[in-house]
Amino acid sequence: MAKNEEGFLVIDTEGSPNLYEVAVCNEEGEIIYNINYRLQNESKKSFLNLLLKNSHKKIVCHNASHEKKVIKNLFKEFNKEQDFSKLTFQCTYKLSKKHLPFQKSYSLIDLAQNLSLKVEGKTVNADFTHKAKYDVLITYELYKKILEKIMIEKLKEKPNPFSSSRVDNPFQLFPDDMNIYKKEYEKLKNILLDIKKDPNSQSRGAVILAKAGNGKTHIIMRLSKEILKNNRLLFIRQPNDPQTVKYHIYQRILESLFEKIPDTKYTQLEYLLARTLSKIIIKKMQYKSNSTKEKLKEILDQNPLNLFEKLGKEGTKTKRAYWKYIEKIALEYWEERFEIGGFSPIFLRGLIRYSSYSDPNKKEIIKRWLSAMEIDEERLKEVELESFQNMSKEEFGLEAIITLGKLSLQDEPLILAFDQLEGLKYNEELTIAFMQSLKEIFTHLKNSLIICNFFPDRWENLENRYDRSVIDRLGQTQIYLKRPSNEEILQILNLRLKEAQIKEDFFDQEEINFILKSSSIREAINRAYKVYEKKVFNIDFFDYETNDEERELYKDILEIKNSLKLILSHLKIESPKRELTKDIDKYFKKIETLFLTNYEKSIFSAEDDLGKFRKMVNLYKIKKNLKIKESFLQYGRRKLPINTVLNETAVIFLYESGQSLTARAKNTIELALYEKNKEFYIIRDSRCNINTGKKGKMALASIQNAKNIKYLEIGKSKRAIFDTIDKIIDDIHNKDVSFTQEDFLQFLHEKSSLFWIISIIEKILVK
Repeated sequence: MAKNEEGFLVIDTEGSPNLYEVAVCNEEGEIIYNINYRLQNESKKSFLNLLLKNSHKKIVCHNASHEKKVIKNLFKEFNKEQDFSKLTFQCTYKLSKKHLPFQKSYSLIDLAQNLSLKVEGKTVNADFTHKAKYDVLITYELYKKILEKIMIEKLKEKPNPFSSSRVDNPFQLFPDDMNIYKKEYEKLKNILLDIKKDPNSQSRGAVILAKAGNGKTHIIMRLSKEILKNNRLLFIRQPNDPQTVKYHIYQRILESLFEKIPDTKYTQLEYLLARTLSKIIIKKMQYKSNSTKEKLKEILDQNPLNLFEKLGKEGTKTKRAYWKYIEKIALEYWEERFEIGGFSPIFLRGLIRYSSYSDPNKKEIIKRWLSAMEIDEERLKEVELESFQNMSKEEFGLEAIITLGKLSLQDEPLILAFDQLEGLKYNEELTIAFMQSLKEIFTHLKNSLIICNFFPDRWENLENRYDRSVIDRLGQTQIYLKRPSNEEILQILNLRLKEAQIKEDFFDQEEINFILKSSSIREAINRAYKVYEKKVFNIDFFDYETNDEERELYKDILEIKNSLKLILSHLKIESPKRELTKDIDKYFKKIETLFLTNYEKSIFSAEDDLGKFRKMVNLYKIKKNLKIKESFLQYGRRKLPINTVLNETAVIFLYESGQSLTARAKNTIELALYEKNKEFYIIRDSRCNINTGKKGKMALASIQNAKNIKYLEIGKSKRAIFDTIDKIIDDIHNKDVSFTQEDFLQFLHEKSSLFWIISIIEKILVK
């Protein structure tokens, strides 16, 4: 319950018109004045002085008009009438009529009994009423009830402060009690210092071990909030395709680099380049100097971010000249320090070009180039870049990661945080590929802290089964996060209440006991959410003491016979199945909103999307025990887009641009004509069209006219649905949600018409 409103006294008097009995209690319900016999002058004076001393506080009474007359007479008796006007009275009788409607009677005793009020822990006894001390305590309890009702009416207009119980990525901002896991957090920070002091700049590993919901991602969020202006934090979720793990890791790194640093207008990439390029340029200028170079040095000495602010206006010769010089100096430094030719200088040039442009179209072209997507030559000419030749995406991903590590040597250590990895245990091939990729990254990447979040049992499994060379590097530091104490859990809840401007004692002791019967921070927050909903919106849920076994039994009983539905409707009890659907739907919309918000900065690839598609198919395959014949398309030695064949249906992710798009579209159309019995679904992310020239657009038009090809272009809303389904499957694997795979599959089936990718999967699997 909310803390009592500060600045009031509750008063009850007996006697009319003269005062002969009085009791006063303060905001905490403590009796501070009590005379239970006819007041003498000295007692009257002390009561009068008490009122004068507290004239700034409200005087709360039940039937304030009576108390007002009695107290006014007291002031007259001592010639203090002018001071009486300073007093403010509040009447619980009137307040009850307004905020506690539909009561049969508004007398103090009737309200106390109807509202089950208690005085000193006991039910109100009518035999004790009409005594000032007893009545004042009843009035105090009634006023608390009214204040709670007023507070709840206000809270109905605000969001539930416990609606978010988990951190999806470390760039989100949630209330954070720095005292929780303080030692463990300092341990992580100390590793960064060790890496920075290491003359060889060797990367180090750390694993954060905790059961679901006990703060693994949250502690990375804390790290992000504190160090983002110095270190680059790169968040990497579970890969999907065993063939492209390193490329997937790089894609997620690139997404992280495009994240804005809080309270600035700059991204992590811009900070990294501003800080590193400034140091490189200033070092190089120690040996070369003229007026222009001295001015550039002065600008960057003042603030590295002046790189984007004070080098001339967009489109001017001055700005172009400055950036060409910066690029020249940076590449000279790179060749002197690391290598001549090869991948890194080309990639570094792309990073610099991306930062040098303000034109969003040019930035988008370079963003796709940095993502290793094929781009038409005419588009590349616009940004003066060349395509990468004879390089697989895996090679590209690893080389790009290594380059970023070398670049960070002029700055602070990188932090690579791997999270949501529990789904790996369902795919042995993917786990092996992931561990091998980590080994390569540890071997080649400099100046970095590599963090992996695991459940303790999963880490134990990895330790016993996989290459010790990577296990030992990754497990150099092991940080265990245990469930915080009950006192610490309450601190976390109170922090959220404070952020929402709600007083700390919002929950009563019974509610707190229910909340603390939780095995994790997340479960405690979820329980607090339910209590809040019940308290504020009167949305009911299972009784506090109901355990999981009883809930399952209750669920079974509700589904035994249709006749029970009639009984339940009379009892106004909603089916747990419907409640579960509502919970999943609410969670789905929340995650979908996140993806819609982050659409512009998300990085995608055909390989990653095929992995997501296979994960969805696998959900159906395992939970419905389906036999699915899986293969892939072949057309002699001709190249085809990324694809899979389920039974007799081909699903193709056509994300190519430039000449590759024209060639592979032509090959796909010819194969579709030859394989007339097969049905072809061709999926293309609409953002690929940014890099598509005239020939590519003609190829896409030809595909759309083919008879047994269904072409589907996915834009913002379809992309959000696709990524949301994929993420929720990962969340289930990581025990980040309370519902199961079976629950989610049933939800998807019931709403399949709303989810384009599920409609495709179900059409294929029904055949």
